[in-house]
Amino acid sequence: MSEPVAPDLPSQPSIVDELRRLRAENGNPTLQALAQRSGVSKSVLSEAFAGKKVPSERTLLAIAHAFGVDGTELVRQRRALEPQPLSPEEGKGRRRFGSGVLALVAVAGLVVGALAGGFGGWGIGHSASGHLKTASAAVVADAPQIVVKNGTDPADTK
Repeated sequence: MSEPVAPDLPSQPSIVDELRRLRAENGNPTLQALAQRSGVSKSVLSEAFAGKKVPSERTLLAIAHAFGVDGTELVRQRRALEPQPLSPEEGKGRRRFGSGVLALVAVAGLVVGALAGGFGGWGIGHSASGHLKTASAAVVADAPQIVVKNGTDPADTK
């Protein structure tokens, strides 16, 4: 279930609505004409006015300039859409995942892939343990490299 959006926060539609309002107030120029006046490509303008993509600050300022208005408010609205970093107080108690978790996920993917018969035909009837140890060592950047020679397992200490 999604969280309700606070009414005082700008949204992408408010930027699109403002762009459309500016265009209408200036005689609804074609995208080609606006592209020539603003220096912004017709395709970028089309995406901006259709709401398909949030225009860059540079694009918003160029459009505003082409219409003879200050683009500061459009830029402010766009910046408000960007995710903001958590303050130290907001970040308290939140778990941070480092490279160790990512390495664990990568190794788990290798194990599942090898057991499912991936990775060059490893699977039923073949021992993938040596291959997995070599592959997992390459995934974990901080781990020492393990080299398997002659099909022996370096972890075996018999």
